[in-house]
Amino acid sequence: MKWICSVLPLLFLISLSAFAEITETQVLPQKSDQLPSVTVPAQPGADVKALPEKIASAGKQKASISGSGGDKYWRADGLMGPVVIGPKLTAGVILPPLGAGLEGRASNLFGFSFDYRMIPAISLSTVKIKVNSYDGGLKVFPWRRAFFLGLLFGQITMTGTTSKDVLGYTVTGTAEVKRMFLTPHLGWRWTWNNGFFLGMELGVQLVMGKLKTTLSSNITEPIVLESAEFKKVESDIKTEVEKYGKLPLPHISLLQIGWYF
Repeated sequence: MKWICSVLPLLFLISLSAFAEITETQVLPQKSDQLPSVTVPAQPGADVKALPEKIASAGKQKASISGSGGDKYWRADGLMGPVVIGPKLTAGVILPPLGAGLEGRASNLFGFSFDYRMIPAISLSTVKIKVNSYDGGLKVFPWRRAFFLGLLFGQITMTGTTSKDVLGYTVTGTAEVKRMFLTPHLGWRWTWNNGFFLGMELGVQLVMGKLKTTLSSNITEPIVLESAEFKKVESDIKTEVEKYGKLPLPHISLLQIGWYF
């Protein structure tokens, strides 16, 4: 009995020690399994791989807002904030091909312009005709890019001059024809970030209202003014100038150059 009583405490201690080792072995793996979700940070490689895509996306957003990069459609930082305005020169064909004026653009959606156009005297048949016009216009950029639709409203003046001998006098007759016009057109504006822009326009100039014709000459002698020859000179020059004044004219501006501020 004494031997059993002395052995039992020893066996109890050995069993307790073994139980403790088994319990530690089962608990530690559980702690180890929980560590990654609590203390281990996310792998940095994932963000690094996604970084070029984020940078490219940010660059596209910036380009679409400010017109930087390859999308050069307007200047967003003008003297009046989103509204830019500046001088413009125009070169085209038909009548009148040369012009100068001001052009503006607001919020990359609307545009406006004021232009004076002219052509030096050219010979058409027996009459020399000189043309000048002024107009104001509005534009809409439907996709906020280079393409636009526009409408011009203004007045064009055609002045025809001819000279003939009538009863021994050199008669210089002049006919001035004025008309209002409306010009629907389309075009493109390519704008750099510094404000420089290029453009072109295509449309048709439509006649509005009646022509206003004024005749004049350098002759004051009644005998000449009442002659049939003089009246024929007036009739011929009036017919020639009004013929062009009644026609719809192509609106073709092949080159427009300017600078927004």
